[in-house]
Amino acid sequence: MTEVKREVAADAEALARHAAGFVVAVATTSTGPVRICLSGGSTPKRLYELLASGEFRMRVPWDRVHWYWGDERFVPPDHPDSTYRMTRPAIQPQTPWPARRSLTSGSSSMRRRKRGSGTRSRFTRGPSRARIAGSTAKYYSVPQATIGAQFGSGKVAMYPDGEWFMPQLATYFGKKANNDNDWDWAPLPTLSSDVPKGLFTVGVGGSYGINGVSKYPEQSAAFLDWYYGDKKTAIQRMADTPSTYNIPIAIDESQIPSDMDPRSKRLLTSVQDALKAGKFGYVTWTWWGPKTDTFIYQGVDKVINGQMSVQDYLKQVDDLHQQELKAGDVPTTVAPKPQTF
Repeated sequence: MTEVKREVAADAEALARHAAGFVVAVATTSTGPVRICLSGGSTPKRLYELLASGEFRMRVPWDRVHWYWGDERFVPPDHPDSTYRMTRPAIQPQTPWPARRSLTSGSSSMRRRKRGSGTRSRFTRGPSRARIAGSTAKYYSVPQATIGAQFGSGKVAMYPDGEWFMPQLATYFGKKANNDNDWDWAPLPTLSSDVPKGLFTVGVGGSYGINGVSKYPEQSAAFLDWYYGDKKTAIQRMADTPSTYNIPIAIDESQIPSDMDPRSKRLLTSVQDALKAGKFGYVTWTWWGPKTDTFIYQGVDKVINGQMSVQDYLKQVDDLHQQELKAGDVPTTVAPKPQTF
């Protein structure tokens, strides 16, 4: 039986420094590939920053390190809840991070935190980002902030992303960015005559729940009832933080506060109209099985780098999906049909 050694650090900073020293020690004494599994959350973030700092950066054998995500959420890599999004900016800009040896999580568990229906105005992340960044190589190294700045300055004409990116646009346009440019949004056009125009991709980011061992289940339930049940307050939250999330409640246009950004208002009303008309589909992480969803992101990198054709990529997606359908590993799909609010 392996002996467990427990060490207690004085504080969070001391813990992060001890962990960084441990990682460096293990990596430098290993003669073969070094495989490191990254965890999410705020606790290890300081560790990643230390590994990228001058104190530790030159001591890490970056060319031999393979990075894995151990508890990544089933969201796109640029989603606010993504461990990848938190980790990569902390490490990569300051280090020779070998992005082609960084792998997404293969976990089959889904963490759902239901803030409502999210909409995306793009179909695949990889190819569009590669074109926006300027080249395939830059796809792996150009931070989102840089692309956002190029978008705001006019060097990039269009930036396909989800609604959660909209609150960040004020950073890249107008007075804050020292330019006179402005922005607006539109859903991507459908690619088939069989699909109606004005289609929205809807995703469930997660779900709120009450811990079974909570000491205050009744109070927690009362909070959730208020959070979703007080429509006026909920709508005001959406107005105060436009497009960060859409709470799944029926909204009449007359109920939307007048001070809400008109672009966000148009998004809310457009999504409501699309749901009522049944003109919606689903994002990958909501209704694909876990293996198919993982391959969608890993496989598109191969397409970008010319290691796989689009036809082979789509065939593998379909093959995996059919396997998971037969195995019963695919969530029950809600058919796109007119919704009653």
